[in-house]
Amino acid sequence: MVEAHLKVLFQKGDVDAAVAWVESLPPDTSQDSLKRDAFRAALRRVTYLDADRGREWYLANENEPQGRFAETVLVQEWVESDPEAALDWLLARPAGDPRDRAVRAAMTRFVESDLPGLQTWMTENGTRPGVESGIDIFVKALVAHEPLLAIQWAEAIPNERQKAALMTGAIRRWARDNPEAAAQWLETADLPDLTREMLAKGDMPLETGSSIQGEGQ
Repeated sequence: MVEAHLKVLFQKGDVDAAVAWVESLPPDTSQDSLKRDAFRAALRRVTYLDADRGREWYLANENEPQGRFAETVLVQEWVESDPEAALDWLLARPAGDPRDRAVRAAMTRFVESDLPGLQTWMTENGTRPGVESGIDIFVKALVAHEPLLAIQWAEAIPNERQKAALMTGAIRRWARDNPEAAAQWLETADLPDLTREMLAKGDMPLETGSSIQGEGQ
């Protein structure tokens, strides 16, 4: 019902009518989430048509029940048209779980649509507070094509176990694709202890001059 009604209004080009209809819905109850669902669906379309209007509409509703967690909906659509502006706006928002979730959503969409663009953005903005919540998404996207860069960016991940797991995965991928280069790098690499432990458990010797692949590989 919600999607169908909004589709008709947006097909007519009547954005004002769509927004007014959502605003006119009664508050949700514990058994009904109609207004929340309608707001999110309409916010996605409004942002697609006009990111500035979508942002302002979200801000007018962010403290209402229907606006809860809708920040993610906003930025997922906004990133499609202007990822740098969307992330800049997000990073200026108050720190906390809602921003972290939205940053992760934005970076996921950015990776899917323009990984080279995200690399450029990360080079210029990767140390800004708040970016760390989504660095693992960037690292995972780099592993297949630029494992050394993935390893370097993984160093910025605050969670030590997650950092070690991603570094280990990148090193193993590199060892599979280019064992000589990976082995040479490992001879002088200053790896965190936990990363070394994970590599050792995976039968990947780290002693200088040893093979990067374990026996039987």
